[in-house]
Amino acid sequence: MAFINLLILIILTLSSTPITTMSIPETNRRNATTNSYTDVALSARKGAFPPPRKLGEYSTNSTDYNLICKTCKRLSERNTCCFNYSCVDVSTNRFNCGSCGLVCNLGTRCCGGICVDIQKDNGNCGKCSNVCSPGQKCSFGFCDYA
Repeated sequence: MAFINLLILIILTLSSTPITTMSIPETNRRNATTNSYTDVALSARKGAFPPPRKLGEYSTNSTDYNLICKTCKRLSERNTCCFNYSCVDVSTNRFNCGSCGLVCNLGTRCCGGICVDIQKDNGNCGKCSNVCSPGQKCSFGFCDYA
């Protein structure tokens, strides 16, 4: 429903017909990839967030960002990184693997905060933490692929 309302708003904005009144539920659209920790941090801030000035333009208020980051670290059991107004798990996130901003190369996956090639790694064969038995070799993501 929110997508339809947004689509209608875009169409009406682009048309030359003046808009008299339009009722759209006000939501916080800081980032499409928010998670529960981010939502908690945003709801903890007193007062409402002002709507964006233009479609696609969002606040870069450092107070908001710092609040989200502090909440991420306080609420998460895993190591987190505050990245682009959201909390990410640095043990599994391929764009923040091991630390904030460390991106795994194409063809690798973040397993336990380390970028590994799951097609060849005997300790992470095919997926994270899938260990091949002694004497087996990981090939194409399978232990002892024939």
